[in-house]
Amino acid sequence: TGIGTASVIINANTTFTANAVVLNSNNFTLNGTAGQSATLSTFGSTMLGGAITIGTSSQNNYIIAQDGTLIINGNIDGTGDLILLGSAFTATYFNVPPTVVPQGSQTGAMIINGEVGRTTPLNTITSNVAVTFGGTDNITVGDQFWDAANPITLVADAKFISLNGNVTINAAINGHFPLTIRAAGVATINGAIGNLDAVQFITMSAPTIYLNGGIITSTGSQSYNGNVIFTNTTYNTLAPNSTVTFTNSFATQSIAVK
Repeated sequence: TGIGTASVIINANTTFTANAVVLNSNNFTLNGTAGQSATLSTFGSTMLGGAITIGTSSQNNYIIAQDGTLIINGNIDGTGDLILLGSAFTATYFNVPPTVVPQGSQTGAMIINGEVGRTTPLNTITSNVAVTFGGTDNITVGDQFWDAANPITLVADAKFISLNGNVTINAAINGHFPLTIRAAGVATINGAIGNLDAVQFITMSAPTIYLNGGIITSTGSQSYNGNVIFTNTTYNTLAPNSTVTFTNSFATQSIAVK
């Protein structure tokens, strides 16, 4: 790789590119600023073993799997905004975080085995890449947005938690592990859950929860704590004696519990 085990600091208006390498001990820090991005871009099968820090007050920090699979084994922490992408992009920088438009098809994917925001919650997360989660936590102070075109796969229990903002998941979520979604604001689920591979348990908590994905399937119990609003949603529990529990009020256009 040519950089040994050194720490790598990626400052504003800078791109660090890794092409089909294994970086076991390198720690990365991304320090994007308003209008200038700090980008960690990978091609081919690449593995990052060290920790990743998203710099303080950063607005434009990108981790991109341009093609192939990027495996992140270290934890991701920091107080900035993180954007995950599966292709090259254009961005509108005057928005915070920026509005990102992928260029071409999404050919990259990520496997994130580390914790995200567990020690120091990130400000926001915006994802436009297919992600497999082998870690547990994705914690932000502000909003989280997970794009519809790129599925989320669980290979361990996963939590999506916004301490002061909203969680919006437009992607389908599959994988036989517990799923927790918690938001201080609004939790919006527009993708199916467990439609290909049932999740294990589901726990959602927010003042307002929108469930618009059409189908939610688990092998164990499901729990919803908040004002729940459904749109043509079917709830499937595949194990005997499993339950679907609603705490607080709910409104519905169509609901089926099986």
